[in-house]
Amino acid sequence: MLNLFIGRDSMIEPLLCGIVLGLIPVTLLGLFVAAWNQYRRGSALGG
Repeated sequence: MLNLFIGRDSMIEPLLCGIVLGLIPVTLLGLFVAAWNQYRRGSALGG
């Protein structure tokens, strides 16, 4: 019974690690796209 709980705890950390490592590039890409869109819009207005 104890072994089951230990096994479940060891599965949470890689999952959390994968979620964090997956969110970081997506967040950076989203910020880059937002900045690029703002830059394009600003340059199109003559900035």
